[in-house]
Amino acid sequence: MALKHRQARNALEQIERAERALLNIQQLHQDARITDALQRLTMARAALHANDMATVDQQLAAASQELATTFVSASAPGTMSSPAIGDTIYDPNGQVIGPVLTFVVDPNGQVQALIISVDDNLGAGDKTVAVPQIDITSERSHLTLNRSKDQLRQAQNYWGSGVGSSTPPRQ
Repeated sequence: MALKHRQARNALEQIERAERALLNIQQLHQDARITDALQRLTMARAALHANDMATVDQQLAAASQELATTFVSASAPGTMSSPAIGDTIYDPNGQVIGPVLTFVVDPNGQVQALIISVDDNLGAGDKTVAVPQIDITSERSHLTLNRSKDQLRQAQNYWGSGVGSSTPPRQ
C-alpha cells in the first residue's frame, strides 16, 4: 500500500513539474505541441485521480515525446543536438545518472541549466539537481556530465522538501 501511495505521489510530482516547465516554455515559444502536451498532462492527472497508473504512465510518456519533437534543434553536421526533456544523462564512466526533467532558461530563451533527476538505487527517492548546460557533452552517442552520481547526491536539491534542501524562487 505504501509503495502504491509513493508511486502516485511521484507521478503527481512529475505531472506538476512538467506543467510548470511547459507553462514557462510556452511563454517563450508558442507551439501547438506544447498545448497538446499540457492536455496530455491534464489526462494524466485525471487518470491519477482514478488510480489508473497505466494511463498516467502512457500520458506522461506521450507528453514527453511531444516535447522532444518540439524542441529538437537543427544542428550543424557533426554537432550534437540540444538535450531534450527525458534524455538520459550519463556520468564519465557511462553509468546512468538520470533523465532531464526541464530547463532553466534565461530571458533571451537560452538554456542555462538542465534540471536532472539523480536516480537513487536504494529506493529512497530521487534527488533533483541543476547542472549548467556547458557541463554536458556528447560522448559515445549519449549525453555525459562531467560529474558522478555520488557527487550529485551531495549537491543541494533543486526542488524538494528534504533536509538541507531549498526551493529557489520560480519565475
